[in-house]
Amino acid sequence: RAQQPPPATPMRTAFAGLVVAGMLLLGSMMYITSSIGSAHADPEVLMQQLTRMHGSQLRLENELRHISSRLDKLGARPAEQAALQPPVVVAQAAVDRTLPAAVGPEACPGRRPFHALLTAQSSPYQQWQARIMYYHWKKQAAAAGPCGEMGAFTRLCATEGAKPDGLETEIPSVFTRQLPAEVLASHFQFGVLNRPESVRQLLASPELLSKITSEYVLILETDHVLMQPIPNLASETKPAAYAFGYMHAHVGQNRIIRKYWPEGDASQLDPVGPSPLLIHLDQLRQLTPRWLDFSMGLRSNDEAESVIQGWVQEMWGYSIAAASLGIKHRLITNFQVEYGSLAVSVPDDFPTRSYIFHYTYGIEYTLQGKPQGINQIGEWSLDKRHYGSDHPPRNLQLPPSGANAAAFWLTRAWNEASGGIPTWSASHSMGTIGWRRNKPTLAEMAVSPLAQRVA
Repeated sequence: RAQQPPPATPMRTAFAGLVVAGMLLLGSMMYITSSIGSAHADPEVLMQQLTRMHGSQLRLENELRHISSRLDKLGARPAEQAALQPPVVVAQAAVDRTLPAAVGPEACPGRRPFHALLTAQSSPYQQWQARIMYYHWKKQAAAAGPCGEMGAFTRLCATEGAKPDGLETEIPSVFTRQLPAEVLASHFQFGVLNRPESVRQLLASPELLSKITSEYVLILETDHVLMQPIPNLASETKPAAYAFGYMHAHVGQNRIIRKYWPEGDASQLDPVGPSPLLIHLDQLRQLTPRWLDFSMGLRSNDEAESVIQGWVQEMWGYSIAAASLGIKHRLITNFQVEYGSLAVSVPDDFPTRSYIFHYTYGIEYTLQGKPQGINQIGEWSLDKRHYGSDHPPRNLQLPPSGANAAAFWLTRAWNEASGGIPTWSASHSMGTIGWRRNKPTLAEMAVSPLAQRVA
């Protein structure tokens, strides 16, 4: 009996693709050589052919990189393979009776609910932020009422071995396997790469997908505080995202963009990142592999660092991936605010004008209510970075008179959440006063009513 060919395997398929791509590249080079050697070649036509061949070469090189990445994953060490395993789905937290009960479509015609995905890691730093975030999510979902479009909520949390971290009884949670230490070490310890990896694991899990109750998802971060109910701002073909001022691409970044998207150009990128992002699940499935691959690539070489700041390279990975697939975003300028103490024109009613407060910047003031200055810790200071291993204490001191409305609103939002969560951890850290290394003088303290009250 004739011998049967060996069964196809992922490794064989990837290797075959590598061989075919190499042959095509060689054929392209031979074609160029024969065209150049022709005595009757029209220079203009030849230049057009060279341009087309160069584009083909770039596309082939891009394909080779994808195949190489695939081979690396197939041949990964056990520790790296662990990160590719499906996530662990933990029982949902007890039903919160303050949330509106689910209603059928006939009761709310036109309603398009979305499922919130809070991407997180299990450090104490992100745990307390997640608790504040979920408290205010529930508050705004209740305010939206039964016909609001804020649907179910899941904390998508990367941990070592996908082990539960204890918050799953308070916040509905799914645990994914965080990237191995050696992988993060090769990418400058950039833990944010766990975000696209966690989303990849989420989409690979039929068990988790069965729990997502909506066709749309809203990707959030732990340092988001909702200020009002969020409607579904996306469509099936157009996601909604915040327009970041520091995410506008320019021609100087084209050489990096074209490493991952050969036909691309800076002018085609939207100034967005993957959060806050409202997107249909089909589009999220489509772009997540490139989002992860491009983010890994950007964060592994010094060349990208020369034109794209390291702390936003995963955001650029998302932006390039979306543009390479022809996905254009609805830019929502009031999706969030990122106020610090240097924002001098903050209207008192700003919480009614935007949806999310993103406290990415510290809020730093002198005790006289003046902005402390750029890159300085304030005599009065509200900064998430103070609480890397501890919860903030309850009843934080409000900012001094003269501080902007954002400082007062955010302090009260933290205090409301910590006071409203019965199991909020006792803190051994300072509140909003005492962090500044250069202590104020006695004369400065003497004229500060706030300092006198604290003394």
